[in-house]
Amino acid sequence: MSDSTENDPAAPIRDKVFRAAYESIDHSTVPICFHNDGVMTPDRSGVLLQIGSLHFLITAAHVGDDHTIPDAAKQGYAPCVVLPEKGTIPVPIDSDRYMITIDRNEDVAVFLLTDETVVRLAKHYRFLRLSHLQSRNHIANEHAMYLISGFPQGMVAQEPDAKRMEIWYYLTVLYNGNYDNVPGFIPSTHIVLKYERRTHNRDGKTIHPPGMSGCGIWFVAHSLTWPLFTAADFRLTGIQNAWHKDHEYARGTWIDVVMKIIWRYYPEARGPMKLHGMVFEEHPVILSRPS
Repeated sequence: MSDSTENDPAAPIRDKVFRAAYESIDHSTVPICFHNDGVMTPDRSGVLLQIGSLHFLITAAHVGDDHTIPDAAKQGYAPCVVLPEKGTIPVPIDSDRYMITIDRNEDVAVFLLTDETVVRLAKHYRFLRLSHLQSRNHIANEHAMYLISGFPQGMVAQEPDAKRMEIWYYLTVLYNGNYDNVPGFIPSTHIVLKYERRTHNRDGKTIHPPGMSGCGIWFVAHSLTWPLFTAADFRLTGIQNAWHKDHEYARGTWIDVVMKIIWRYYPEARGPMKLHGMVFEEHPVILSRPS
């Protein structure tokens, strides 16, 4: 659903969800830039997650059509998290502490954050906990409403001394088009949502997903229970990483794939994960790690 309210019967639902997002999940959603030669370039979005004593940044792995975050780092483009307060210095992310999926269809990157980075980010953001996640196997996903929430390039504004990045919300449902038009679609890997190409904000500006790659896909409510919705109902179900203008969809990777990565490669997280009913067989996601 677009951000326009004119003659829109869905406006009350959308406005309620947007207000709740502003009060809650906004604090765990971060804009990510690349720093190179003194220049900060807005690039993508990410989500912060804490499991036990470990803190992670989750985002998309791709950079453009042909490269990944490690490729960009090797060329001198360092990923940084932008802080919400004007005039603050972005927080660099250690590019040697990550895992990315090799399969472009999975397209997920998991960064283990240093204690120093966590201290800086925690002054401005909140880390999600395992109780804020929802598996693809949850029964409520079948007829659900979802929110895509990130920092698209269309919402980047140039100010006299800086670029201002604004968050964008898109309330939607599962894609009802032809899944043959979703390259490499695997039901156990991907969640595909409707994203209309004529989507625009209240100023009439068209807003497309580029820049939102790596942002969260959030379960909002079952279609029959949305009147009872509160901010406490948001659950992270996936990481958005692709879209198609002509076929009008946004694709993401289920959060289950991210959890399998963390389960296998960060064993110290398994205790808290088991307490939340998360146990994964030893069938690894194929990953690239720092050399």
